[in-house]
Amino acid sequence: MIPILNKRESFQLDTKTIEAGFLSQKKLMDNACRRIAQFILENINNTYNHKFIIIAGPGNNGGDGVIAYYYLCKYGVNAKLIIVDKKIIYDWIFDTYIIDKKNVKYYNDSINLNPNEWYIDAIFGIGLNKPIKNKYKNIIKDLSACKNIISIDTPSGIFCDTGLSGNNFVKSKYILTMNYPKVCYFFNDGYLAYDKY
Repeated sequence: MIPILNKRESFQLDTKTIEAGFLSQKKLMDNACRRIAQFILENINNTYNHKFIIIAGPGNNGGDGVIAYYYLCKYGVNAKLIIVDKKIIYDWIFDTYIIDKKNVKYYNDSINLNPNEWYIDAIFGIGLNKPIKNKYKNIIKDLSACKNIISIDTPSGIFCDTGLSGNNFVKSKYILTMNYPKVCYFFNDGYLAYDKY
């Protein structure tokens, strides 16, 4: 039987892994993001004929998106990065990885999402704990009109422990779960938010 984790258990698993000295948090993120890029190469037909747009929000989920962008570029995939808010700082990531900043944009009302492109949803992960507002609500609404979405760990807008949504949520073609499936995949809006994981 595969374990199903809630938010607390998922954070505890990462913390115990780090405290035991097996992997640092940065190495955990690096491993996960490399696998995200490899999943795309192995599972999306005609990978090199598509554009992949990573949308990065705050917290570790957004950081995962930035590092996944680095690996996609490293593997020669046509990738772009949209950071939701200029206030978000990824200093250690930009210091550690070679990020082509000319392909980095910040979200605003003039950015139109093409529903035929592929999107990597790295806006919110399991840490989401309040209703979504302002530009986050807008970009999730825009993203919801797109059909090819890969979410990192959870579809943005879904609360990990209940599967309820915080005003709006992303509907994903794939969810690339970290460690184990999360409780939210099986209940309420979370159950409606994916094709497969």
